[in-house]
Amino acid sequence: MDMDVSLNLEAIKAALYSDDGEISPASSCEEQAPLLHNIRRSSGVDIATQTFFTFEKATQTPSRRTRDGQPILPIAEQSPSTTHSAAELPRVSLPTPALMLDDKLDAKKASARVRAFIRDVNLFFGIIPWGRDQRSCCLFLSQALRGNAKVWYDEWSLSQTQLTVESILENLRIRFAPQILSVEQEAHQKLADKSFYMRTGENVPAYHARLEALFQDIPDIHPREKLFWFQQGLSGVLQPKCAADEKGRPFTSYDDLVRHASGEEARILAERRFRSGVRSNAIAMQDVDGDDAMEASDGEPPAKRVRAHAPQA
Repeated sequence: MDMDVSLNLEAIKAALYSDDGEISPASSCEEQAPLLHNIRRSSGVDIATQTFFTFEKATQTPSRRTRDGQPILPIAEQSPSTTHSAAELPRVSLPTPALMLDDKLDAKKASARVRAFIRDVNLFFGIIPWGRDQRSCCLFLSQALRGNAKVWYDEWSLSQTQLTVESILENLRIRFAPQILSVEQEAHQKLADKSFYMRTGENVPAYHARLEALFQDIPDIHPREKLFWFQQGLSGVLQPKCAADEKGRPFTSYDDLVRHASGEEARILAERRFRSGVRSNAIAMQDVDGDDAMEASDGEPPAKRVRAHAPQA
């Protein structure tokens, strides 16, 4: 019995003692009572008088120890050595934007490349620490240009009295990516050129998402126009199946047409899978018949047929 009491006392000390020999506080006497009751019940001895002094000293320090004896500090009081330093944080190398223009690149691709470069540079300057320093950014741009873009920059910059990031990017766009048409006009041009048509291997959801992105550039487009262009751009297999609904009437709702096209595509794919399975089964059956014929040829030769003689008169 005495051994049980000593073990309970040692457990209390191990759980409550701190690094300076003191114990951590209990919140209230009401919370102390259940603990003492459990100790009495487990040991059979009233040790309230033996442990009471520990609760009296509990308010002296808030620190505790872990199982291996290390002090547990509150989050606000943790030393700098317990937190992650900047050197321990993962480092990610950012890709450096660059623009290469040569004579082999046509005007349309060069325009798209210049616009993409301007977008990437603006994102890059918003991330790096020196992105707001004009001199650093201008020096970076002078080294990020290649080929014809670099030749243009060297000639243009020598004639400027003051360089800014905005002036460099704006004049670069004017020189190599002039916006002859507005965004809405370019969208209408793509519709007229039929460059939005369904691509090889593209499914209906992907085609619909790409076409919707194009429609976003035309704010006042009518749902009937969407229906017409969506129907025109469908593949040769889907277009006749989407000319009318299940009742044979022309579509009047753009959303209904999109759902119908998705359903027809799913049915076509299911039929193809079924035919492929039937074809595979037929080939497998032919292989089995061929194996049976091979086994028959390896065994005894088949019996000769007896030719029936005509009855003699």
